[in-house]
Amino acid sequence: MNKYEFKITSKDIESTNEELMKIWASILEKTKMSWQYSPFKMNNLINVGGVSIHGVGDYNVSFVRKTKSQISSVIFITQKESITKEESDFFEEINKRRNLILKEEFIIALEFDISSLFGVSYLHPYQSKNVSIYCIKDKQYIEIVHNAYSKEQLQEEVLLIVDKITSILSTQTNSKFEHTKTSLLKKRTSITVANKFQCDLDWIDEYPIENNHFLLPEYVLEALEKIPQLKDDSILKLLRASHHYVNGLNLQTARMPEEITITYFMSCIEVLTEINFTMGDICKCCNQPLYSIRKRVLSLVELHLNDSLKKVFDEYYVDRSKYLHSGVRNERYYAGISLPQISDSDKNGCKLYPLPFDINLIEWTGYIVRKVSQEVLKKIIVKQL
Repeated sequence: MNKYEFKITSKDIESTNEELMKIWASILEKTKMSWQYSPFKMNNLINVGGVSIHGVGDYNVSFVRKTKSQISSVIFITQKESITKEESDFFEEINKRRNLILKEEFIIALEFDISSLFGVSYLHPYQSKNVSIYCIKDKQYIEIVHNAYSKEQLQEEVLLIVDKITSILSTQTNSKFEHTKTSLLKKRTSITVANKFQCDLDWIDEYPIENNHFLLPEYVLEALEKIPQLKDDSILKLLRASHHYVNGLNLQTARMPEEITITYFMSCIEVLTEINFTMGDICKCCNQPLYSIRKRVLSLVELHLNDSLKKVFDEYYVDRSKYLHSGVRNERYYAGISLPQISDSDKNGCKLYPLPFDINLIEWTGYIVRKVSQEVLKKIIVKQL
């Protein structure tokens, strides 16, 4: 016999991947793995490529599919005629170990640089069960307690955690958070802190600052506390929208073309409109759903800002659509004096100078994201209690 099979019992994709992670972590406790990872699907098998298990052998690995989100087994196949007793004993030991293995608690210190419109580089210190926010020697740290089966799993999940933290905090402060370093600690950092939260959640251009430190809303600390478990569909959409906002900040500070920067801020609002979106009318001609994206964007702007800014956002959205779908760039530059000319493509019959990037777009968009965040995060946090 030239294969070893691990039986898998699971009920959904999350529990399936949990069982797989137990196998990989159990192997990594004993030795190293080197993958030639090249998955492809064929009938009821997913071949995930080759793995070299240090000191044991080389194998091709396949998942036997049960459903789209479940597998019934993991098969290790050797090119040799049969698996040796030493190899069989190794896999048997792994099989026993994966049923006993537990997640280990890791303490991660994430270092950030903060670039702010307000000239502020630090967060007020905070502490909760699994999160600490503090400064040491003018360096900003966010410390997270996280459970994982192995350091290898931790390394992958830290990247996701950093992305979520950056997305949440950037939109909450209108500031650019850049992750610079990750450290593993043996124990929690001791800090003296009395958590102080924002009282004014309705600010738009004057951020609540105390002693040159950003104050956070209480619901944000609660969200950071639960960040590895934030998998609700509304939160995932909120995080995707926030990620667009972060990219807009990065491009604006990098002095990229205005069209690209504006696209990210408009796309941020567009993704926000997908939260709690229900399909409405059907086109009478083609029988396809009418998504009315531009209308939804403007409705959200009007809800949280005002009718005047709705018109401003409409101009930005039209320019963004022209750029994305037709490649139309800003080729009309205002040099400080108006020189009226006829135009057969502009709505008023005269050449219009383009709406330049307004730094206020950062604050207006950030304000809308925060208002939606308050609704979404508060609702989910209450649901999880």
